[in-house]
Amino acid sequence: MIQFFPLGIVADDLTGCGDVGYFCARAGLSTIVQTSPSQVGRSERSRTSVLIVNTESRHDRPEVASRKVRTSVRALRQWGSRWIYKKIDSTLRGNIGAELAAVVDELKLTALPLVAAFPRMGRTTQQGFQYLYRKRLDHTVFLGSWCTTVSPKRSCETSRSTSQRIIRLLWRERRGCWRNCFHCW
Repeated sequence: MIQFFPLGIVADDLTGCGDVGYFCARAGLSTIVQTSPSQVGRSERSRTSVLIVNTESRHDRPEVASRKVRTSVRALRQWGSRWIYKKIDSTLRGNIGAELAAVVDELKLTALPLVAAFPRMGRTTQQGFQYLYRKRLDHTVFLGSWCTTVSPKRSCETSRSTSQRIIRLLWRERRGCWRNCFHCW
């Protein structure tokens, strides 16, 4: 049986920490949110199933965001996290490409699945494009937002815009529905 806990989560803002923390706590998991990577070591590992770190990197330059994520991932691994989950904004705001590349580099991964959809909140991904309540994201108010990387391109190309990584879109059909998964190499 695979051991998933303790689980480490990295989010780029406090709202993201709260979003994912709420669902973990609601599932009965002991969950702590730390406001910086330097606070990770102070968390009680024996009583914590999920530790979430807020990098506050959404509005940073990509190289600064990358450094914060690498530091957070390193701290979570030293704390004892067996798994690392990188929380991204479902409307693709922030330094998604740079932050995912930092996770890939820090953990020495060959691939990293990226799922940006959150159907219960009206965020879906279809044929590589992100939708908000059935409207393509680049046709919403998020297109001109000062804190978003949204472009009229596919979601995978949006992620690439803040990273030098090549991101490939993979499709998998499941129960008659198309599901998306992005892999970073």
